[in-house]
This record gives sequence, structure tokens and C-alpha cells, in this order.
Amino acid sequence: ANAARYPDVSASMGQSVSNNWFNSASSKSHYGGNYGVSAGMTLYKGGSIRRNIEKSENSLKIQNLSMEKNILDLKLRIAQLYIQVLYDKETIKMKEENAAASKALWNRGLEFLKAGSMSKADVAKLESQNASDLYQITNARSQYDNDLLSLKTAMRMQRDALDILTPEIPEERILEILPSRDEVLI
Repeated sequence: ANAARYPDVSASMGQSVSNNWFNSASSKSHYGGNYGVSAGMTLYKGGSIRRNIEKSENSLKIQNLSMEKNILDLKLRIAQLYIQVLYDKETIKMKEENAAASKALWNRGLEFLKAGSMSKADVAKLESQNASDLYQITNARSQYDNDLLSLKTAMRMQRDALDILTPEIPEERILEILPSRDEVLI
């Protein structure tokens, strides 16, 4: 669009030769040539040159902002997936602890059944709870694998190339009082 402000220059040239072959008395050749250079420059075109320049500059700005937005969206998506994977790892730990506790209760129920102080139906309920907890572990691991695959895909990584490290946070940091919203936003 800026080129519209600069002058246009064009050049042309042409040559010709003519012979009179049939008239031997005047067999002269005539040579001719035309040469030309022209230049033009638009001084004012109702403001359209300026508007076209502004339009192309704005279009470039929009493209750059769109690219920045896409980069930030990708960073946000990767951060969300990373946090989800960390959450899934913690969920697996919690489900494993629940399954260990329900297995201990089931084993204790079997001992009570042998001692005669618990019914078979109550022991079956404890066994069912343990099986349900084991099933929840399987679901949690499946969710972890799916979220990890989504993270690898978002980062365009090989399927086996990523190992998630969980940050170690001391117990006293977990129990700290969070700062107020105003303190965080300042």
C-alpha cells in the first residue's frame, strides 16, 4: 500500500526498418526508432491512499495479535492439561489409599466372620466395597493416561517422551493461609 505514494516510471522503445526491394532505383533502407519514458505520481486520490495504508497496517497488527493470542491459548491449554495430570496423579494415590483401607476392612470382616461376630452379607458388602475401590483406581489410571496423552499431543511430543514430575511441597506450605485477593492482584 505504501508503494501507491511513490512515482510510477515506465519506458518503451521500438525500432523499424523498411526497404523498397521492388524499386531498384531507390533501394534505400529507412530506419526509424521510437524511444519513450513516462513517469506519473498520484498526488491526491481522495484520501484513499492513506486509508489503504492504514488498512494494511491494521491488518498486519490484527495478524500479529491473532498469532500472539494463539500462542497464549496454547500455553494456557498446556498449563491446564499439566495441572489436570497432577490432579489425576493425586487422585490415583487417594484411590489406592481408599482401596488399601477397604481391603483392610474386608480382611477384618473375614476375621469377624470366622469368630462368628459378623454375617456373610456384611462381609460381602465389605468385599464389594473393596472391588469398587479397585475399579475406581482403574478408572483414575485411565483418566490419567488420557490426560497425559492430551498433554503430549498439545506439546507435539512422542508418546513415551514425557514423564510428569510432581513438585514437592512441604506440609507447612500446604497449611499456610492464602493471601487475600487484593494482595495477589497488586
